[in-house]
Amino acid sequence: MRVKPNEPRHMIYLVLSPREIPELKKIVKQEDPQAFIIFFDVNEALGEGFSYKTKSPSLFIRK
Repeated sequence: MRVKPNEPRHMIYLVLSPREIPELKKIVKQEDPQAFIIFFDVNEALGEGFSYKTKSPSLFIRK
């Protein structure tokens, strides 16, 4: 399936730990089997509230 040049596209950027990637793949495949996913290593992530130091609930809670 090809996307037309002027057709709107949705993009999501996430910063995940390596252990969260398999769950993300599973969710994306369920929602859109033809979705395009790119993974790359990040050396640093900055932003308000961003931290891996504290335990938080799963990022993949579905409502």
